[in-house]
Amino acid sequence: MEQKYLVRTFRDGDEMAILRLFEKAYRHYGGYTLKTPECWHWCCLQRPDVEKEGVLLVLDKSNQQMLGYAVAGKSGNLWELSYDPDADGEEIVSLLLDNATAYLERKGASSVSFAAPRKDLTMKQVCKEHGFVDSMPPQMFLSVLNINSLVSSIAEKKASELKAKFDEVILIKIKDAPFWVDDAVFIKVNPKELVVEDKPQASTLQVETDYVTLSSLLFGDVSPLSAFVRRKLIVKPLSKISKTLKLLSYLQIGAEWSFQLSDYG
Repeated sequence: MEQKYLVRTFRDGDEMAILRLFEKAYRHYGGYTLKTPECWHWCCLQRPDVEKEGVLLVLDKSNQQMLGYAVAGKSGNLWELSYDPDADGEEIVSLLLDNATAYLERKGASSVSFAAPRKDLTMKQVCKEHGFVDSMPPQMFLSVLNINSLVSSIAEKKASELKAKFDEVILIKIKDAPFWVDDAVFIKVNPKELVVEDKPQASTLQVETDYVTLSSLLFGDVSPLSAFVRRKLIVKPLSKISKTLKLLSYLQIGAEWSFQLSDYG
């Protein structure tokens, strides 16, 4: 049977196709960030254990379209691995793992490690067939540099639901915030508009909380109801507690989180 795919190593100029593929594969995950070519070079090619021979690409043989890639470090880490979700994922991931493990064996690596989304059943099945086992991922600590920007980004993605369900001007007052974080978030939402800013204005609903609790709420580590029961949220007027909990539930990121090893260090 004629082989549908071509496997080759990285060439200068492949960066944009790699970034487009990475975005298509991971843009729906929490933690996704849009990378520039310079950022990708820093995350991958400039690592001491990465050489161009270790960046492996799977292309459609008929049109040279990139359908998958892996960045293998001589340390045994696959710093990144992505495949086109609209293509034959099992075959593409299998080719990447076959070629990456062969390369790493030549380089003397004693094991192979990489981070894969837990709910990616295609990748999970191929990894099992290749002898990989689950292990605890490296622990990552996250901090919010700009609360208003994060709230605005989440709200924009859920604008239609928020505008359909709320007609409020909400003030979120943040206690114990680091010096670089604004101590208030204002959200004006009604059927016609949705605005998030840090400028004071009269509010119809006030929420008081601390920086850690608000961050945990946004990232989905804590439920609004749990925070309220533990007295980590103060709502004024109290008659709007149900509406407040519903609003805060909409402002949670709510997506499965996934990180590539290239995001560490």
